[in-house]
Amino acid sequence: MWQRQGFLFVSSRAQVTPFHFDPEYNFLLQARGRKTICMWDPSNRFVLPASALDNYYAGIGGDPRYLNRNHQYRDEFMASAWQLPVEAGQGVHFPLHAPHVVRTESDVSISLSVTFRTRRSQFYSMVHGANGHVRGLGIEPPAPGTSRLWDMAANVAFRGLRKSVSMTKRIMGRPG
Repeated sequence: MWQRQGFLFVSSRAQVTPFHFDPEYNFLLQARGRKTICMWDPSNRFVLPASALDNYYAGIGGDPRYLNRNHQYRDEFMASAWQLPVEAGQGVHFPLHAPHVVRTESDVSISLSVTFRTRRSQFYSMVHGANGHVRGLGIEPPAPGTSRLWDMAANVAFRGLRKSVSMTKRIMGRPG
């Protein structure tokens, strides 16, 4: 595990965290109050198209910190959602990239989110990033995990691209 982080969420009634996915594994521990979590299978391509993941990791479409929130929610998604009520003393695991929406149900909700990344999640973030750029050329790349050769080549290529861009920015005196 790496990039281990913890976030404390203190929310009032009827607050909604918009539809998004997280680029890390996540455990949410409810300390006080209630929440309802609507979560979808991360492999559901109707709810989360491959291009949304690829564009997020490629940094295509705007500020990469917010790209995972730019994917539009549609009411038809609810037919395939898992509705998970969470009470104080309970916890929920969010699989990597599982789209979700969270709504507080009590006057005060306090929860702790513990997130982390792994070598595997980092590897696939590079493959998704490469796929985003390849997709931009009009080529439909194989989904991560379906071609070991593609995954390895995409990982190496995207890491190299990121390092060369970072090095060029440093040489040019720009942050990044």
